Amino acid sequence: MTNMIITSDNLQGYQIVETLGLVLGVSEFKISRPRKALLYAINELIEEAKNKGANAIINFRISHAQGTEAMAIIVYGTAVKVLKENNTPIK
Repeated sequence: MTNMIITSDNLQGYQIVETLGLVLGVSEFKISRPRKALLYAINELIEEAKNKGANAIINFRISHAQGTEAMAIIVYGTAVKVLKENNTPIK
């Protein structure tokens, strides 16, 4: 799967051929380590999309929940299969 992750619902130059559903990544962390937690959550999201057979994620969003000593980052989007407009698969 390519790391094609976008915030919009359409990929210019690509055609969505199958929508595979919601994918989610979650990471909890101490307030001093947000970047590492975000990368962990995104990697989890990508793995879930791969397991569904996706080669792209659209409508990517980031959310968070904060406690007194820790925080959670939640990333989510829609896993899809796409082809380039000339119907060639992407790698």
